[in-house]
Amino acid sequence: MDRVLAASLACVAYAVAAVVYASGAPTWAHAGVVPLSIVLVLARHFTRFAERDDAAKSRTALRLAIAFAMIAAIGLSAHDFREGRLMLAVGTAGAALAGLVATTRMQAEDSLVARAARRGSHGVAFAFVTLAWAIAIGVAGALAFTSSAALSLPIGSDTNSFIVASLVSLAIITATAALELQRRRLELGAADRLRSFATLSVALLVAALLAGALGLVHLVPLLTVTTLTASLLAGTTAVAKRPETVGRVTTQLVVLAVLAVIPAIALAAFAKANPTQAPLAVAIGAVIAAIAGLAAPRVAEQLLPRTEPWTQAFEAALRAAAYPDPEPALERVLVELASLSLERLATPSLFRFEPPTITVVDRAGYARSEPITVPETVARVAASEPERVLSADSLRSVAVQRPEVRPALAWLEDRHLAAVSVVLEGDMPIGMLGLPLGDRMSALTLAEVRALGALTRLLGAQIAASAKLARSLVREGSARTEKTRAESALSDAQRELGAEQHRGEALTRALADRALVAVYAPTSRIAKEALERKGAAGEPLALLSPAGTDPLPFVAIYHLASPRKSAALYVVDGRDETRFDLEHWRSETTSPFVRARGGTLAIVDPQLLPKLVQAYIGAAFDSSLGMAIVVAKPIDVLVVNGTLDERLADRMEGATIAIPALADRPEDLRALVLDRLTRLGLNLHGRPLGIEPGALALLAEHDFPGNDAELESVLVRAAKSAEGDLVRRRDLLALGFSPEGLTRRVG
Repeated sequence: MDRVLAASLACVAYAVAAVVYASGAPTWAHAGVVPLSIVLVLARHFTRFAERDDAAKSRTALRLAIAFAMIAAIGLSAHDFREGRLMLAVGTAGAALAGLVATTRMQAEDSLVARAARRGSHGVAFAFVTLAWAIAIGVAGALAFTSSAALSLPIGSDTNSFIVASLVSLAIITATAALELQRRRLELGAADRLRSFATLSVALLVAALLAGALGLVHLVPLLTVTTLTASLLAGTTAVAKRPETVGRVTTQLVVLAVLAVIPAIALAAFAKANPTQAPLAVAIGAVIAAIAGLAAPRVAEQLLPRTEPWTQAFEAALRAAAYPDPEPALERVLVELASLSLERLATPSLFRFEPPTITVVDRAGYARSEPITVPETVARVAASEPERVLSADSLRSVAVQRPEVRPALAWLEDRHLAAVSVVLEGDMPIGMLGLPLGDRMSALTLAEVRALGALTRLLGAQIAASAKLARSLVREGSARTEKTRAESALSDAQRELGAEQHRGEALTRALADRALVAVYAPTSRIAKEALERKGAAGEPLALLSPAGTDPLPFVAIYHLASPRKSAALYVVDGRDETRFDLEHWRSETTSPFVRARGGTLAIVDPQLLPKLVQAYIGAAFDSSLGMAIVVAKPIDVLVVNGTLDERLADRMEGATIAIPALADRPEDLRALVLDRLTRLGLNLHGRPLGIEPGALALLAEHDFPGNDAELESVLVRAAKSAEGDLVRRRDLLALGFSPEGLTRRVG
């Protein structure tokens, strides 16, 4: 909106000026219309000038400098008229004051120093500039509205006032820039702007004085243009977005001025004094200008390290940080930054927050790390600094007003660090890069801070990659440890399982040996072979056991013949009331199906279980589990009686094997008797017992309707009463044992 208003008023002003000029009015009447319009447009910039920050005041000062420079340009074009000289004086005065304002209001980056800084008072400087130009404007105004004779002023008095005012303005602006540079040397941005402007201002002043002293140009237009240029440069430098770029351009311009402008002035003076040699002077000047233009950038690059001594080290470190492998890249960065300290008394440091460690590179170029404690205040204070770079000079300058920064300052001083830069991963601080103090005496420049910021941003990616790699290595090590531990545990478990399986299998074999101790009778061999055949085939077994016979040894024979012999043989007694609950059979932990998983489930007297449980057993049974049931009566009889569920009976169809009664296997009697007496003798007398033939013959004549249980009872009583190492016939008769009156079943 301001630009539209300015353009509109400018057009109107020129139109009004043309009308006034055509009406024959005095020169000052139409000549002052345009400057008056410009002043009116810019008047609103003064209304809240005192309420604005340095950035707004700098922009306003630049606008004012441009506006007054336009007025001065109009006056300079009409310099032959007295009214033109007045406009020139007013325009130059306004531009000089605007340039002085811009010099005192150079923008700075937001930082601890900038927030704590107090603006200096430059009233004396403004007073001198105002007084000098007030005199010049007064003289020019007096000459514009009255005759010189009436004022009794010597000719050229306005010229002298112009020269004096211009020189005073240039000197005060340059001196103010130098004083502000010294006072604000720690304010990033402001110091760079002030240094650039002071250098250009001195170069302009020297060139103008040299050209004026040699009489090449009239002093009034020369010094006026120089003052206007200095004011515009002050405003432009104050609002520059990248002051470090301005500094580099300034260095190149100064180099160009030294190499080309000063020789050109000298050659111009020579040509003026020797008109006949003017062509030669012009040719030499052109050659010098061409050479200077080619050499200026290279010379400027050689001069820049003096004002930005750490920039080259940061750039070298930035190239090193681009190495793909994180750890070698970080080591290379520290090696490159070691050049910051010429004496190598202090070394750059890389601090990591997780885990808290410091990494340095020794003189031999080897990295070493050690634990360290980093105060939280350092990273917290650095968070508000430009590029998160915190310098010891900045902390030292605000330590009196800001007590909370003193621990951070003490930590940096103890470590002999000039500055630290916080390294981020996303928005999370993960470390810091510490720069050694070394022999550095000057403060960090904005270009160095931004180069360091670019380096730490790249370091953030490398440290994050290094941390991820370290964490992955830790996880890999942990995984390997866990794997080794798991393999060891698995090996132990397998050994324990194998031992348990061997123990279980040994117990099952010991149980089976009770049936295998006597398999001489044909019926015994037939039953044993049938059991082994069914076990090897994995078929279910229905074992018909006569009263008094222990069926479990025969179930053990069946189990040992199966592929599941190394797994468990789990026996369920149908008379156990705890097995009557259906939920017990469905449980994932206590169910017999779970306990016998992979092995054989043997159920003794399943007809005693509830029908619902029997039905569930018949439905849940599958081929992954060996199944054996022990019944005292044939399955068909149990089904007819209604005591055995048909589903379970269907599962056992064709699976019945009968255990032969003791009377049906007389060939096994001798082996059975000797085995039992051996065990009983050891238990009762500490020595094995035998049996005399007469006693064995007496036993053979008995049918033993109670089968093994009856034989065991007779032998126990005989062993207790036996004298010596043999059970004799009289011992049996003494017990009342006699086969007389018993019907012997012939096998």
